[in-house]
This record gives sequence, C-alpha cells and structure tokens, in this order.
Amino acid sequence: MRAVVECLTVVLFSGVALATGSLAVDIYEYPVPTAAAKPHDPAVGTDGSLWVTEQAANKLGRLDPVTGRFREYPLPTADSGPHGLTADPTGNIWFTANYKGYIGQLNPRTGRVRPYALPAKAKDPHTPVFDRSGALWFTAQEANVIGRLEPTTGAVVVREVPTPNAKPYGIIIGADGAPYFCEFGANKLGRVDPSSLTIREFTLPEGARPRRLALAPDGTIYYSDYARGKLGRVDPKTGRFEEWSSPGGDDSKPYGIAVTADGNVWYSESGVQPNTLVRFDPRTKKLASAPIPSGGGTVRNIAATADGRLFLACSGVNRVAIAVPASLGAHASAAGSDTTAPAEAAPATLSAVDQHFLDDAARASLAEIKLGQLAIEKGTTAPVQQLGKIIVDDHQKVFDRLRAIASGSGVGVATQPTPDQQTAYARLAALKGRDFEKAFLAQTWTDHDEAVTLFQAEAENGRAPQLRSFAKSMLPSLRQHRELAGRPIQKM
Repeated sequence: MRAVVECLTVVLFSGVALATGSLAVDIYEYPVPTAAAKPHDPAVGTDGSLWVTEQAANKLGRLDPVTGRFREYPLPTADSGPHGLTADPTGNIWFTANYKGYIGQLNPRTGRVRPYALPAKAKDPHTPVFDRSGALWFTAQEANVIGRLEPTTGAVVVREVPTPNAKPYGIIIGADGAPYFCEFGANKLGRVDPSSLTIREFTLPEGARPRRLALAPDGTIYYSDYARGKLGRVDPKTGRFEEWSSPGGDDSKPYGIAVTADGNVWYSESGVQPNTLVRFDPRTKKLASAPIPSGGGTVRNIAATADGRLFLACSGVNRVAIAVPASLGAHASAAGSDTTAPAEAAPATLSAVDQHFLDDAARASLAEIKLGQLAIEKGTTAPVQQLGKIIVDDHQKVFDRLRAIASGSGVGVATQPTPDQQTAYARLAALKGRDFEKAFLAQTWTDHDEAVTLFQAEAENGRAPQLRSFAKSMLPSLRQHRELAGRPIQKM
C-alpha cells in the first residue's frame, strides 16, 4: 500500500515572547553507574520512576526518584544501541535498538528482554510511542520510514516518508489519536492516518529542522527547531503556526521538549554551554531559562511526569536529571542526587522528600526494634544477642527522635512497619538455632545497608534542617550496625 501525500498549506504567525527571565527550578542530577554510557532518552515508568537508554553501554537504566537508587539492565544482544524508550500500561519498557534494527520489550520484574524483529527497510528504529489502541509506532531516521508494531502479534508495517531523506525523528500521538512526527532532514512535520496509513505533511518555514514534538493540553503541538533556534507551535486542525525565538539565540539548538499538565512548555537548549532548561508559558508568552548545573553535555530529550516534574538525559556528562519547578512548592522533590541547583527558599512545612524520609525511617526503626527483640529471645550465641540489644536500644532512640521532630513540625509519623517488613519478621520468627541467626544477620545487614542509603540521601538533600542534621548524625551508628551484622556472617 502506497503512502498518499497531502501537502497542507499553512498560515505562519511569527510570535514574539514578551520577556525572558530566570527560571525558578531545582535541578537534581544523578550519575549513571556505567562510565561513558551516553544516556540518550528518558521516559516515565508507570510507578513514576525515571527510565533511560544507555546507548553506548548497551543497557537500560532505572532511577527511583525517592531513594536515588539506580539499577541497570544489560541487554542480551550485544551492541544494540538502545535509543528511544516508552512504558506500556503494565510497566514493561519498550525500546528501539538503533544499531541492531529491532524493538525490545524489557520486563523489569524479571529482567528478561523480548526482541521484535523489524524488516530490513526499518534498519535503524529511533523513537517509539504507544497509541490508544496499544500499537507501538516508531520512526526510523536513516531508513526514512514510519513503522507500526502490534505487540500482541509481532506484526510490523512500515511506510516510507514521502519527502526523500526526511530523517523522521521525534514522534508523538496527537489529540486525534494519530501519530505526528518530525522530519529532521526537511522543514516539515508529518501525520499518519492510523487506518489508511496515509501520510500528510505540514511545511514549516524555510530552513526549519524540527527535532522533537510535545502535545499540549489544548491539542496543539509544539516542536523544537534545532537549526533556527526557535520554539514552534502548530494547530493540526487549522494549520496555524506560531514561532518564538529561543533565549539562547539562533544557534541555541533547541532539542528535547515536553509539556506539563499545566500547559507550560519545557525544552532544552543544547547549543549553549552550559545547556539550559527553558520554560515557555503559552498564556503570557514569556520565556524563562536556567542553566543545568553539570552543563548537560547535550540534553537530547525530556519527559514530563504527571505531577509536573521533568526527567532529562544529559548525554555528554553521563547523568540523568530531575527538574522540579518552583510552582510545585514542597511537593515532588528528589533525593539522592550528587548535584543540585539551590532552592530559592526552604519550604514552610515538610517537603515530600522529608515526609518520605520521616515515614520510611520510622517504619524501618520499628521493624529493627522487633527484629532486635527477636534476636535477644531466639539467639543462641552472644554476638547475635548483643547485636539484638544494640539494635533495640539505638533504634528506639531513632524512633523517639523522629516522633519528636514530626510533632514539632505538625505532622504524624508511621506507627507500624511496612507489610514487607512484617513478612520478613514472620519468616525469621519461624526459624530456630543456626538457621535463625544466619537469616537474622543477613536481614540486618540488608536493612542497614538500605538505611545508610536512606539517611545519606536525607543528609544531602533534605530540606528540613532538623531532619537533615539528624540523618547525618545517625550515619556512623547505622554503618556500625551494618558492620556488626557482617562480621558474624563471615565466621559462622
């Protein structure tokens, strides 16, 4: 079936930004564990986690924004060159293997990857996106095609872009349910009819090179014009275009772009150093920008979370980042990062990160108190019983201090361990003798290793001075508990 081309005549309006100002945003950056991994595209997981392709390392990465923990998933096919990625409703992560010409599905629970072979004429899959029916659409830049994969059957169809060497790049699903894509090798956008696979092209101003797209709540589509230093907007219904000059100028190379639920448009300027994060307010037509603390290297893409945060991939400095707009206040902050842009003002009440820490630390302390009491009762050797008593005494003090801080802040504190912690307690309570002691020591080591990570993140990134100081003061004791739990394991 041939693609049918319909060239759409558009009306161009040259927009003028009313002002460019500084952007109030906190930017938290996290190093990718594998050196020179070239983090390329970020995506939002169904659980709110940050996913990223590590193109040069042949891995996918997952960052937990609350704990700051980063887990990597190696791909079984060597030199796959993972490029774009997206999550399906069940939590699986789908990625384009740009170097090996396949699309992969990663199950994060098992780590297994299922490859979907593509036809030879779709040799370099680029950016993927799911439509409302569950079909996965993708661009193939050098192959100059748009493809559709049916995950249930593995069937793939591809259509060549009418304009030669169009280099289809970014792709989204529009408000009408149809895929829209950039033609980075031309001054055009494209739309694919999901039923007929007809491709309609929208011609942009001469010299434009659109690279990424983002859908606004009103159904309009924003694009980053990499070649001309512009932010553009098109209304697919009317063909009306508007453009605004980027704060960094004609050579600022706008690249990654996303729209948050409030309608604000966010994009990166990859041609300035340091790279900047820019916000465009469509209501006031005002632009504001902030530098990325590490410089960014090249921020190739941005993903927006449901609560208004931005996930960034900073390829040139081997980091990912979470940008938290000041408009979110104390909500939805990030923990565990190694560099941050300073907040403009400390929140009047506990931030989301501080509240998470308070709850997690309280539950962990309650769990350790119960486990320590169990060791005192069931332990058969002096080291285990002594460690149990140390844990009970120290964690009771931790919990009492947390409760006092919570009371002074006007908030509550958790009063029970988590279900997982209660399950661990029940498992240990059923054991006896040597089996119990081995399991207790292993559980204690694991719990305190996690506690060190939790308290370290709060000490570095907490906003409440009392909690931050308290977390820092407890780190030596937690590390000592972890060391004590490890010693008998080696001897038994």
